[in-house]
Amino acid sequence: MGQPGATERLQRASPSYCTYLKLKSLPQNAPEFDVDETGLLRLEVGEHFCRVKTADGGLCGAKLGRDYNLRSHVESVHQTATKKPDKRRYFDAAVLREAEVFYARLLEGHEVPEEHVRAENETARTSPPKRKSTVIDLTAEDANPNINSTGPSRPKKKRPNKSSTSVVPLQKEQELEFELRKIALQKKMHAAELRELELQRRLAALKKN
Repeated sequence: MGQPGATERLQRASPSYCTYLKLKSLPQNAPEFDVDETGLLRLEVGEHFCRVKTADGGLCGAKLGRDYNLRSHVESVHQTATKKPDKRRYFDAAVLREAEVFYARLLEGHEVPEEHVRAENETARTSPPKRKSTVIDLTAEDANPNINSTGPSRPKKKRPNKSSTSVVPLQKEQELEFELRKIALQKKMHAAELRELELQRRLAALKKN
C-alpha cells in the first residue's frame, strides 16, 4: 500500500483524512482491523494507526510514519499477517472512495478544521472541466463526402470470402474419405463374418466325427 500519489489524492479528496493525519491518538470509536475471507487483516489506504486488538480488549493505537511502516509493525510486533494490496486497483476511484467513507466514519464526532474543507472546495473549483471528445467513425455506411445528396444509395457489393470458398472443397474431400473408410470397415466386418461361419461349419463337422 504505499505507492506514491495515492495518499496525496486522498488528502485532496477527503477533509476527514487530512484531520486524521494530524491526530495524536486513535479516536475512541475506532474499530479494529477488518479481516478478509482468508483471515488476513485489511489495512485501509494511507493508515498510520495500529488497530490490532490487544489482550486487554483495547486497540494497540501505535502511530507509524507511513502505511508500509504500519504493515511491518502489525506483522512483526503482533505476529499477524496482513492482506497485501492489489497494486492494479490501488488507484481505482472505487478504492479511494471506500477509504474516504472509512475516514469520514472514523472521524465522526471530531470537528474537521475549516481550512481542510476550504482546501477541498478550492480544489473542486479550480479543477478544469473535462472536455467531451467527439469520435467520427469514417468506416460507417453514412460517412459520405456528399452529405446533402438525396439520391438513392447504391447497394454495396459483397466481396467473396476467400476462406469460405476454400472450405467447401475441403469438406467434400473429408466426406469422401470418411465414406471410403466406412466401406473398408464394412468389408472387414463381412469378411470376418464369413470366416466365423466357415469355422463354425468345420467345428460342427469335427464334432460329428
